[in-house]
Amino acid sequence: MSELVATRIREHAERLRLAWLADNLDALVTRAEQAQMGYLEFVDLALEEEVGLRGGTWTEFGVFYTTPGFCRERTHLFVAHGVERGRSSPEADEELEVVRWPMNEIAARLYEIEDAKTLAGLLLYLHETQLRTSP
Repeated sequence: MSELVATRIREHAERLRLAWLADNLDALVTRAEQAQMGYLEFVDLALEEEVGLRGGTWTEFGVFYTTPGFCRERTHLFVAHGVERGRSSPEADEELEVVRWPMNEIAARLYEIEDAKTLAGLLLYLHETQLRTSP
């Protein structure tokens, strides 16, 4: 994994207050490099360690610029289907709350979200699922 990708992951983890991931990214990257993992395999590893979800099929849903005209940060949105609950392994001082919403509640609860990337991702997800279910 390139240093640029690792730096971006570390910056996003810090912004999202995932201190454990930001602090332990080097160890995760080393494990990923030794196992010759690709980007999605690495994200799968981090997802399992952080929130206890693993496996499934990853589908790219979209790519968007977070703040065009200000910076060139592109966000790649992926959706994982068929994930299984495993065991998370957060650090003792790590505070991470996993919030699960039934799919039929997402649209009504969007006002609760303050993070623009999460909102964009959920709106794209809702749009895509509506297209798939429309006649």
